[in-house]
Amino acid sequence: MCTSVRCTIIRSYSVWTTQCALRRSPVRNSAGISHLLAQVDFDLVMCQSVPIQEREFAEWHREQTERFQRSAELINNDFSIGWAAKAINVYLKTSAYVGDLGRPGLRSLLHPPIDTVLRNQILTRCGPELAAEVSFRSIASISTYGRYLEIMEGLRRFGQTLAPPCALFEVEQFWAV
Repeated sequence: MCTSVRCTIIRSYSVWTTQCALRRSPVRNSAGISHLLAQVDFDLVMCQSVPIQEREFAEWHREQTERFQRSAELINNDFSIGWAAKAINVYLKTSAYVGDLGRPGLRSLLHPPIDTVLRNQILTRCGPELAAEVSFRSIASISTYGRYLEIMEGLRRFGQTLAPPCALFEVEQFWAV
């Protein structure tokens, strides 16, 4: 558990950015989102000094996303895996990518928080061979973690087609307000 003032501020801000990002989700209230985020074991990826391995992160992300979704379903049963992944990814974007917290190697493993804005921007840039992989109707329509991983893999391949190639998280550069 990080205890510095800087860490406390970054983690609080990460909760706030996640609350804002989920304002259109089936669980809209700040208290509900804060409660759900408090159940995520972020300390495992944020508060150790040993480098994190890709497999370890992948297992952690799946477990925490599915747990978040199950807990959120108790509040509103329309809460999908897509929304749960977005919540975790926005929190990590703010704390690990922007705030530079987390274990060594974490930044290179992050997933971009996806939504229809990012999807639309990428669909205008990717070829037809990737369009089906990165396309989804809405964040709510991503109902399984398997489908979520297919979208991430399509985004990873899309990032590799760019000049210069970019990491999975860096496809976030195409998100536009």
